[in-house]
Amino acid sequence: MRINSFMTGLGAIVLAALLAACSAQYDAMDEPAGAPPEPAVEAPEPAPIDQEPAPPPPPAPAPVQVQPEPPRAAAPGSSPNPGRPVRPGRDQPDPVRGDDYAEEEPGLALEFGSETDLDELRELHADDPDMLEWLDALAEGGDLSDLETAAGAENVEICQAEISAPRTLLITCDKGGSGEFEQATHRIQGNLTETLDALAKDLAGEGFEAGLMDKQLCFWSETIQIDDSAFVMNCPEWDYRYSELAAESANAFDSGRIAHHAPEQMVLGQPYFLEVAIEPIQRDTSEAEIDESLRSIMGTGLAPDSTQDALSLEFDTVRASGVMMASIVGDGYDLTATTPEEQPLIPGEPTLWQWKVVPTQEGSPDLTFTVSQQVEVNGQKMAKAVKTIPLSIKVVSLDTLLADPGPDPDTSISAHRSVESDNDPVAPLTSTLSAPPTGVSDASAMSAAEIANAASGLLPDTEIAGCTWINGPNPDRQAMVLSNLAYSPPVSRLSVTHQDGDRITAALTDVGFSVLQCEDLGQRQTVRALSLLGRMAKARKDAGAYPVTFFYYSGHGVNVEGTNFILPTDIPGASPEDIRDFGVSFEQIFNRVSTTVAPTSFIVFDACRTVMDDQSRGLMRAYSPVGWASGVFQAFATEPGKTAADDGIYSEELANLISTLDDPANVVFKRVQDAVAARTGQKQRPVYTDGTTGGDFYFLQDDE
Repeated sequence: MRINSFMTGLGAIVLAALLAACSAQYDAMDEPAGAPPEPAVEAPEPAPIDQEPAPPPPPAPAPVQVQPEPPRAAAPGSSPNPGRPVRPGRDQPDPVRGDDYAEEEPGLALEFGSETDLDELRELHADDPDMLEWLDALAEGGDLSDLETAAGAENVEICQAEISAPRTLLITCDKGGSGEFEQATHRIQGNLTETLDALAKDLAGEGFEAGLMDKQLCFWSETIQIDDSAFVMNCPEWDYRYSELAAESANAFDSGRIAHHAPEQMVLGQPYFLEVAIEPIQRDTSEAEIDESLRSIMGTGLAPDSTQDALSLEFDTVRASGVMMASIVGDGYDLTATTPEEQPLIPGEPTLWQWKVVPTQEGSPDLTFTVSQQVEVNGQKMAKAVKTIPLSIKVVSLDTLLADPGPDPDTSISAHRSVESDNDPVAPLTSTLSAPPTGVSDASAMSAAEIANAASGLLPDTEIAGCTWINGPNPDRQAMVLSNLAYSPPVSRLSVTHQDGDRITAALTDVGFSVLQCEDLGQRQTVRALSLLGRMAKARKDAGAYPVTFFYYSGHGVNVEGTNFILPTDIPGASPEDIRDFGVSFEQIFNRVSTTVAPTSFIVFDACRTVMDDQSRGLMRAYSPVGWASGVFQAFATEPGKTAADDGIYSEELANLISTLDDPANVVFKRVQDAVAARTGQKQRPVYTDGTTGGDFYFLQDDE
């Protein structure tokens, strides 16, 4: 049994506020039978109450039986009765009850006083109906659990002080027995008693002089006795140690918040990193706070201190325990766990499971996450599934993905804009691309050299309206630069994106890249151009080379329901449905510009500009880095959740530093981040995540 609201002995059991009036009763009742009474510790009584010490009980009083207080509701996941904390040297029988507290039977009643004691209390609280009702129930030995606490008691907070470190006190407070704990530390100034007395006055508050206390304080120690304080006494030995209860409460949970993510499309043979994370739900945390914590760690390739979000996270609430397991199964995949299957859950921290997943079968092979809780049955630990998550993923071959679907039947090839100028270091190979060597009737127009070059990835093998090819000196550096400006209402037209594209094209050709420069592409043209870049890089890789791809986009970009899109210029509207149907998702980009086609890839989004119409403004969100991508360097013109200005600052800094800094790529992008933040007064801060492996990449080559 625990009478949680009472600070000192049994004479104060009715109310903590009666401490001063009942201190004599407490001291008398706390002594073992036959032992001489010790002097009572004087409680602070600025407004003394004239009261004689309680008379001894009649020769044969009928004891008042107090039924044990119902156990306090345990925190989720904890034992209903955590039990008495082990305190060395205090295993002797309780001096009042004559039994070992730890082995107390649930139905044991408490004998603590006589009807005379209750009469005095009734007289003292004659003007308090709630207290009188409480005392009547006490005298009848009834169940007190349905009665409201007597007036004033709910405002009294009980605190315990204990020495937690040299010259340091840990103060733990439990408000009104609610089980909600607050803790703070306090340095011991001077001697211990003086520090405790000063703390007791501070905790009591302004009403201390009138006998009204906000918080009452006792001192907990197995070895130190407080005998010389007028305000603080040792905590009752049968009470719980609040610091231990606070630790139990902090670690108690029975449910958790789960997050997972996976792409909707995978490429045969391409590695992906899929993840599941769980964080316990506690009484003092909200789902929104936990979801934000889960987002902070989800995503392969994020820097250790990164706060970036992962792509397409899905959340749910599951049963949880101190040890959880997560697994992934599926035919048609090579599955490798990169984290242990069984892991502990720590309150306040997310726990992450990760797998390397390589599709080996086309179509839609089954892939399933299973999250399990560790339970004990007949002494044996077993896994009990709490959440099964089937994933709907389409697997396509790389050749299928990179195949050119051809132009729209109603679209004629438009004249290409040449980027040639007097300042161009490398003149364009051609202002209009040759037709593909196969599948087109006039393929014979290509020379044998052009056909060979196209087959080896040195030249494009098809012509795409809106794009111009600029041939560079290094056949293993290939780029696509896309700038979209000419949007139609309700999507707002942009101003300087073509200038962005010109700057980046010039910078990349400066450092040896061949560039497919494209402007104002529709959805089908965008996918065709991306596929062309992928085919060219793959041809070089198949030839034994180590190509590097670079994709740069300037234009409108949004995140809808966790999925990132770039907006082609032929998108008919700005609703989520329009964006999903007519946008180009990050998956379509990453699957074509990945480690399958090039060992090193850069994807740069100078986007995140808000679509300027009332219908869509609330739906537009800035990009989030792609968590499942491997081997890709991702760069963004601004932080997640923010927009980048249509002013060309990012492209200016990026173009300048790419072509001038003789540093690794990650250092170049760090310098871009610093420069843009400085120029915009910290209003725009670019971010990047380096998922590349195999050493540093330098934009400036040794012979440049």
